[in-house]
Amino acid sequence: MNAQLASRSQASRLDPSEFEPQERESVRNLLEMFLRETRPPALVDEHGNRMELPKPVYVLLVKVATALREGKVISLVPETQELTTQAAANLLGVSRPHVVKLIEEEKLPCHKVGAHRRIRMKDLIEFQRLRDRGRREALDEMARRAQEAGLY
Repeated sequence: MNAQLASRSQASRLDPSEFEPQERESVRNLLEMFLRETRPPALVDEHGNRMELPKPVYVLLVKVATALREGKVISLVPETQELTTQAAANLLGVSRPHVVKLIEEEKLPCHKVGAHRRIRMKDLIEFQRLRDRGRREALDEMARRAQEAGLY
């Protein structure tokens, strides 16, 4: 394994803009193979031993390959990872003061490390899930009202 590949294999972040042209092509080919394959997906070692991938792993790989093909950066972060308020704000796409406000309103759990607030990734993911569900419900309600009013 070359040095560049070795350093990349230890990273938890994949940025397709940093891929070599042949790597981008491999991602496209991999995704096409995932989507047309009819047999259960598997890994094969250097001795030809085949091990089927568990369905959740396969689904995750398809999502990763799809995102990479779309040029999205992928980061693998353990749910136990602790984030600063700035890192949480970056992931949510909001300002750091807004994250602090969410914490103070007890909408986003945190704990203190010294004087600094830390947010667990799993709590941030749960907050996003609830926020997104609330948004979907509000949009569904707006669409329903528009249909009732004959505007849609």
